[in-house]
Amino acid sequence: VQDLFAFLKFAAVTIVIYPLLPDRTIGPYGGVNPREVWAMVVIISTIDFIGYALTKFIGSRKGIVITGLIGGLVSSTAVSATLSPLSKLNPKLINDYAAGIVGASTIMFMRIFILASIISLSFAKFLFIPCAFATLLGLLFTYYISKQESTTGSDIKVHNPFELSTAFKFGIFYGFILFLSKSATKIVGAIGLYTIAAISGLSDVDAITLSTSKIFSSGEIGL
Repeated sequence: VQDLFAFLKFAAVTIVIYPLLPDRTIGPYGGVNPREVWAMVVIISTIDFIGYALTKFIGSRKGIVITGLIGGLVSSTAVSATLSPLSKLNPKLINDYAAGIVGASTIMFMRIFILASIISLSFAKFLFIPCAFATLLGLLFTYYISKQESTTGSDIKVHNPFELSTAFKFGIFYGFILFLSKSATKIVGAIGLYTIAAISGLSDVDAITLSTSKIFSSGEIGL
């Protein structure tokens, strides 16, 4: 019931807020388009919901490692925060917990590729090889760490992504990162974009992925 209510809240906000937002660029240095910012919120929330559904109905029944891999679609941070303390309670499964965390982080690379593809396929194709290589390497380490341990079920505590506060926070963060990326690129060039990417990546990779893809698709930066 709570999941259904959260979904209905998100659907209502999407339908009501999106057309009310101004469809024009606001601010200096290229600024940001509020309606486009909210469109990114919808994209992220949809992907998060898919990962949430998989984690809730599939992941928790398939063992620690598989749960970690699927949970990574929602949040590798949530997986890490959940499995780390469990390793103290079940030290015999410490390899599985470690593998679950590595696996969750590994999935983020393909999430980056998918997000970039939604914005610009011509840009995303250049990300495929590095993202695929990083994913393969991460999966190899995941297998290597877990191969000597037997896995058992473990629930990953991920929250329903259809929360209004979460959507608004991401929208503000994405808009801020987009503005900083555009401004830094125009003022100091590529090194400014790299700096913003490194700093924002400590908190979230989705915002910088979407903003960079958007800036590239608009022709403001080169490959």
